[in-house]
Amino acid sequence: AKQMKVLLKSSDKDVPTSISCDMFLAAAGRKPNVNGFGLEKLELKLVNRGGHIEVDSSFATNIEGIYAAGDAIGPPSLASTSVHQSKGAVLAMFEEKSHETPAFFPVGMWTTPEC
Repeated sequence: AKQMKVLLKSSDKDVPTSISCDMFLAAAGRKPNVNGFGLEKLELKLVNRGGHIEVDSSFATNIEGIYAAGDAIGPPSLASTSVHQSKGAVLAMFEEKSHETPAFFPVGMWTTPEC
């Protein structure tokens, strides 16, 4: 297999500027966008690791009357789970029936080109 040279850019001086490899897989993580909305003024509690909004099992935050769901509350950050979580939050807001949250959600990995 023909090797390729991958150029790297990092503020960490210990990271090399390039590597040679046969194959390269880039996995981009997701980070919740919860800054700049004034949440810090509300003292909304964020999870230390990941920086997402902390919620309980009914998607309520530490501030009464404020609920959160989807990417803002952290992994798995999938559209399907965001819809499921949002339904649970709305049911909790209106004190409707309980909402079951599965222990596991299916997760997929997509590549370009496809393997």
